[in-house]
Amino acid sequence: MSTRECSDGWHAVLRTIPVDEIASVKHLWLELTEYHWGCAPEVSALADPVDAETSWARRRAQYEGWSSESGWLLLGATVDGQLVAYAAARIVAAASSRSFGSTLGKLETLVVRSTHRGRGIGMLLSEHVERHWRTFDVSHGTVSIIARNSGAQRFYERFDAVEYMRTFYFPV
Repeated sequence: MSTRECSDGWHAVLRTIPVDEIASVKHLWLELTEYHWGCAPEVSALADPVDAETSWARRRAQYEGWSSESGWLLLGATVDGQLVAYAAARIVAAASSRSFGSTLGKLETLVVRSTHRGRGIGMLLSEHVERHWRTFDVSHGTVSIIARNSGAQRFYERFDAVEYMRTFYFPV
């Protein structure tokens, strides 16, 4: 557990969330899901959004499965005793035409409650995730964002992130 001061004088307490407490991030996942529904309306032409509970059940199952992997990290940030943000990260084998090393860090989720954005909490979580990856000799990380989420793009560019790949969905 570590405590860091946020940009506006608040204190955020960062702590690893154990697998038996995965459900504690549900409210944040649901907020992110709702945001994603609004960010990419064009995808609805291909597939309707799943309901919130189904989305959470699927993500929870992924977190539980990933939790047994070496390098898994579920990190929460609390302010005034309330969980207001979390990051879910893991380490995956690298298969690329670039020399990123044998493994890559993969940031699966980073969400900060809308009422707490802009205070440096996402930056604190991201910096902690990067330190975690370095303990596993990971030299590069990846994150996927919704194409129209310009705020997320600006956020990751502060970490010197560059766009490298794009994912397209299509009917078959």
